Formats: sequence, structure tokens, C-alpha cells
Amino acid sequence: MTGFKSGISILEVILAAALFAVFSTAVIRVMIQSLDTHLLAGQQAQALGKASEGLEALYSIANRSFSALSDTVSSGLSSAGGQWNYSGTGDSFDIFTRTVSVSQARRDSSGNYVNSGGLPAMNTKKVVSTVNWTVMGSRGNSIVLSGYFSDWRSPVRRTGLLVYGDGGTSSDAIRFTILDPLTLTWSPPATVDVDPSAANKALRSVRIFSSRTRNEKIMLSRHYNGSQQQIFASVYNGSVWGNIIQLSSWSSSTLLDVRNFDGAYQANGSFMAVYSDNTTIPKVRVWNSNVWGTAFSAQNIGGIPVYVTARARPGTNEVMTAYFDAQSDTNTQYFNGGAYAASSWSLHPEHSVTAPMAGIEYIDFTWNPVDPLKGALIYTQGNSDKNMNIRIFTANGSGSGSWSALAETTNQSELGSMQVTASAASTYLACDKDSQPTPDIYCFTANDTPSWSSPVNNIITTGSDVGFHRSFDVEFEPWTALDALVVYSDNTTVPKFRRFDSFSGAFSAQGDVPALGAVLRTVRLEPNSSSNDIMSLLTDNNQDLYTFVWDGVANAFYSAGNGYFLTPQGVNGSSVSDMWYDFAWDNF
Repeated sequence: MTGFKSGISILEVILAAALFAVFSTAVIRVMIQSLDTHLLAGQQAQALGKASEGLEALYSIANRSFSALSDTVSSGLSSAGGQWNYSGTGDSFDIFTRTVSVSQARRDSSGNYVNSGGLPAMNTKKVVSTVNWTVMGSRGNSIVLSGYFSDWRSPVRRTGLLVYGDGGTSSDAIRFTILDPLTLTWSPPATVDVDPSAANKALRSVRIFSSRTRNEKIMLSRHYNGSQQQIFASVYNGSVWGNIIQLSSWSSSTLLDVRNFDGAYQANGSFMAVYSDNTTIPKVRVWNSNVWGTAFSAQNIGGIPVYVTARARPGTNEVMTAYFDAQSDTNTQYFNGGAYAASSWSLHPEHSVTAPMAGIEYIDFTWNPVDPLKGALIYTQGNSDKNMNIRIFTANGSGSGSWSALAETTNQSELGSMQVTASAASTYLACDKDSQPTPDIYCFTANDTPSWSSPVNNIITTGSDVGFHRSFDVEFEPWTALDALVVYSDNTTVPKFRRFDSFSGAFSAQGDVPALGAVLRTVRLEPNSSSNDIMSLLTDNNQDLYTFVWDGVANAFYSAGNGYFLTPQGVNGSSVSDMWYDFAWDNF
């Protein structure tokens, strides 16, 4: 009996030990899983905090300057002096790695955000903050937070400044007036005098530019006194004109209806004026917000500039310049953003050595608003060219770049003045008025390949105002950059307009603007960068000037508001073909 009882006890011990092992293993597994869950929850909480911080940092960058929220596939972040900035390719925190990405937001035709397809939503970025880490040495985990940031500076009406010649061909009278966005009225015209020592320097051509970094505008103007031509630069500080200098002067009574100067504000806030001094070497002068620097030379283009176009690459100090010269050549050269000296300019191989005639606006250049590394040049080549030419410039991001092969539109009649503008869909819209006795106006779209397409209703009119002046203009609404406006003359007193829709790729039916006092002659459009409004400047055959504002929300011209509705301005311009007027919205 005793031995039997002993055997039972050993069995009980073995069974008890086995049961304990089974149950203890389960308990330990539960405890480990519980610890693992708690550990993972803690890590997830930390990762969520770091991912949230990434979005907050991106918001801080956007809030400081929306343009600083540049596209990036994978970046880290750093904070210094109370400001967040991109830094490196990622951030490490113990077991965590954080990266942020920023890309152009896109919407479908219903306005919904989409990850691919659709069209770019201007002034809106998709932001993503991702945190990755490894759990227990092998299992990967991640937290991904995303959203959409729009420029908080919502579309607003802006103040604007209009300048125009009001002295015919004998007086140097230049008027300016200010548009008040609150009352929608113009101030009484005042006078700016670029040369108090003389009164006979009639204004023949003018451009005005608005600073993004301060309350300032700069006017470049060309004058003619009957024997000499002069180019002046003037600075408006928000209240008075000053720092007026003569850029160049030469004796000539020809090519009076051209624009042989242009300018651009750079990212550093300086303004660069590029102009002709009647030599084959364009000259440059820079305003640094306090003084004008010494004039210096760009590269020799081989002919005297007749038309000059200068465009700063968005967000940089680099500047593309294009020239059509008196020998009918088309040239471009690029400022690399460095020292203000001839060595910072690179002359590109000549694009064309012939054109149907001299003295016509046969060039234009624009940067792509979505991809600021790309820009489009349109130009003509050949003595009887009937095809607009386009080449795409791709900047390398370090002060240089390269040109694509050219692409030609389908045949039209012999080319005349032309313009190009760019949309958020990376589409370039170019229009040309031909040189027929009854001129046609054609518009085409192009991509970055480049390749041309013909939109629906691309023949804008078959009977524009006779002459080689630009009796049309075309611009995209800047806030969304999807719809464009073209205003043009059909050789009547009633200006006409059409709207281009990027989604449908078509022009609308023709619309009417209230009648002017005579046949519409020249057109200039100036978009408001803070909204979809566009200022239309119109002159008629009586050399009278009118202003009229396009409402980009209603897709119609304003029907009320004294300063926004059709408003007569100057009545004594220098010529029916000159651009002796310009307008600039505030950008500051």
C-alpha cells in the first residue's frame, strides 16, 4: 500500500508540473502579448506625435510663405530661430524615422481631390508626414498623416496703379491713377515727370512692375522728342515717385512703336531692368530697394534689340531674356542668379535669323506655373513664316539649362504679333494675329514635349483691326490658372472676348464688351495674382484709353463698380499702335 501511494504522488507531481507548464506558458504568452501591445501602443503614440509635428511644421512653413512650401518627394525638417525648414532627406528619433512630402494637389472636373489624373489645384498642396519604425527587431510599422494646404491668403481685391501717356506726340505728360479695391473707384489723375528740364519727351511705350517684398512699383518708359529716344526708370514707393534715372538715349526717328526694354523682380527683392541703348549689346541695371546699381552689359546678341522680354524664374534670382532684333533675329540669354556682371549671362545658340518683317512683336516667353523649371518661347522664323514656333527651356536648378527641339503649329497666314501664357495644366496657350489685309487671330495649345494642338473654336476672329499692332491679348486667371481670357478687336467699336476652358480644351462662343468711342486698336491684360480678376486695358482709334475688369469667379466682366466697369481714362495717347499705357496690381 505504501508503494502504491508513493507512485500516485509522483504521477500527481508530474501531472501538476505539466499542467503548470501549460498554464504558465499561456499566462506568459498573454503577458508578453500584453506587454507587446502596450509597447506598440506607446510607440504608435510617439510616432503619431512625430507625424503630427511634421504636418504642423509644414503648416508653419506655408503660413510663413506659401511659396516656401515647395514640392519635395522626401525631406526632413529642422527648426532654427523659431522657424521650420526642410533639412536633409529624413529625421531620426531613437527607433523612428520621419519624412515629409509635398506635391501639387489635383482635382477632377467635379472639384474633388484625386491622387492622379484631373488638373492641378493652384495654390493648394498635398502634404504627407510619414513615420516608420521597427517593432521587436523585425516587424515594420508606419504612421501616415496627410492633408491639403491652401494659401490662406484667399483671393482678394487688390489696389492697382495705372500709368498712361496723355500728351500726344509733343508733350511728356504721364498720368497715374490708383484703383481703390474698397470703393472700386479711381483716384483723380496725378502727374509723374521723368525729366523736369524738358516737356517734349512724348511717352511712346511703358511697363510697370509690382514688388512682392515691399510697397513699391517700378516704371520703365521710352520717350521720343522728335529726334532722340530715351529710356527712363522711375520708382514709386507707395506715395511718391523718385529715384528717376535715364537708362539710355540715342538719335533715331524709326521704330517708335516697339518695346526695346523689359524688367523683372527677382526672389531677393531686387529689380532688374534689361534695355537697349541702340547697340547690339543689351544693357542691365539693378535696383536693390535703395539705389540703382551701375549699368553693365549682357552678352552681344548681334543685332539691336527691338523687342525685349524678361521673366524671372519663379522663386529664384535667375532671369530668362528673349530678344527680337532689327535684323529679324531671335535670341535668348540667361542670367544665372549670381553677380550682376556680364559673366553671369549665358547666350544661347540663335533660335532664328529671319522673320517676315522687322519691328513686330514676334517673341514671347513664359514660365510654367506648376513646374517652374520649365518655360516656353514662341517665335517666328522664315521670310514668310506661317507657323508659330515653340521651344521649351528646362532649367537645371543651378543657373543654367537647355532647350528642346522646336515644334510648329499648323499653317495659317503670314505671322504677326504673338503672345503666350501658361496654365496649371502645364499647357501653354499661344495666340497670333496674322498679317492679312483683314487679319485673323488664331490660338493653339502646346505641352512640354513640345507638341501643338488646336482647341475647339481656336480661330478667334477672321477680321481683326488692320495693322501690325497687337489688337488682342490672352492671359490665364492666375488663382486657379485653368480658365483663360482672350480680349480682341474684330475691327468694330465693340471689343470681343472668349474664355478658354482647360478641362474641355475649348474656347467659348464670342462675347461682347460695351462699345468704345471708336474701333478697338490695342489690348493689354494684367491678371491679379491674388484672385482670378484680370484688368483689361483697351485703346481705340481715337487714342483713348479704357479700363475694364474681368470677374474670374462669375466668368464675366463686372457690371457694377465705377472702377471695375468700363471706365474712360486718358484721351491723348501718342499713337494708335503704341503701348503707351500699363497697369500693375499690388503684390505686397
